[in-house]
Amino acid sequence: MLTPTVEHHFEGVYTNFTLEGDYEIAIFAVDTDGNVSVPSTTKVIQTQPSMALAGDIDADGGVDAVDVQLVINAALGLDIGALDADVNQDAQVDAVDVQLVINAALGIL
Repeated sequence: MLTPTVEHHFEGVYTNFTLEGDYEIAIFAVDTDGNVSVPSTTKVIQTQPSMALAGDIDADGGVDAVDVQLVINAALGLDIGALDADVNQDAQVDAVDVQLVINAALGIL
């Protein structure tokens, strides 16, 4: 989700490029009538795997009850914004991800 910073200017941050590789990003706008702009694209190249803490869904530097609640919400299909709760990177957020975050919060690897 993009946040307005000044009139006609929006910014957003996405920090989940954790795997090495090339990522194509498309940015587009939709107005209140449903009209969609032509997307602008760019490429992000992640040259090294991220050392992000597995299970730290909110990226605050630790795995805690907030991360557990976020992964549970995501597994239930509730919106958690742009956060990525797919801890095991299998393209779905499910009970396995919930258990991994709980284990990380408890210090069980």
